[in-house]
Amino acid sequence: MLAALFLGWQVCIASPPISNELTHELDGVEITYAYQSGDRYQVRYSAQGVKYRYLSGEDPDEWWGPFPYKAFRVREEEYFLGWYEKGFGDQITHLVNLQSKTLYGSGIIVKKRPGKKDLVIEHFQRAEIKKISRAVR
Repeated sequence: MLAALFLGWQVCIASPPISNELTHELDGVEITYAYQSGDRYQVRYSAQGVKYRYLSGEDPDEWWGPFPYKAFRVREEEYFLGWYEKGFGDQITHLVNLQSKTLYGSGIIVKKRPGKKDLVIEHFQRAEIKKISRAVR
């Protein structure tokens, strides 16, 4: 059993990405996901960039973005992507697997506080993708 796990790990690590080229295959895809902490988001990918709503935040109807994003297709239905929120200072990175409906998120998030020093939050969590929609092309 242990040998099979080790072999599976080696194959996973040794598998090269499908392409070393940036992709916009996610354009037209929308996902809704929930982190383990309970925070929920809805994200739309398009040629203009990433737009998202913080569904469990103070203003769940407000869309943020678009922010230009870059993405690599790692495997079939799996993407490594990231964006910078110019004007806010947030840097976000996601590993999105549409097949297993998992998302791993990492980010440096800057909370502006008038009259006080900005609060910098280090984000690193796993999320479950609850819904996937694809625009008809």
